Amino acid sequence: MRPVQLGLKAFGPFFEAAQLDFRSLQSAPVFLIHGPIGAGKTTLLDGLTFALYGSSSGGERNPMDLRSDLADEHSPTEVVLDFAHGASQFRIRRTIVGDLLQAQVW
Repeated sequence: MRPVQLGLKAFGPFFEAAQLDFRSLQSAPVFLIHGPIGAGKTTLLDGLTFALYGSSSGGERNPMDLRSDLADEHSPTEVVLDFAHGASQFRIRRTIVGDLLQAQVW
């Protein structure tokens, strides 16, 4: 599985929409997510894990706890992951609206 693009909205510190584009890394066999403490590395891994599995990375946080504290109460929490597996491409959208966790795959 190779991530192509990750979109986060009302997720962790990302109360506004944020996009992370992995396409420039497609030629690299591996890549590193690094930065200082508090830079958001775990949040990015949580976003990838939440999109794929509906849970946080490490399983230490409840999915409902991933919602941004700064988000408007009417804004849904949303994570969209575009990824490739072999020659196939997929998109997963997971949302939290109120107390409901929803997923769409296409």
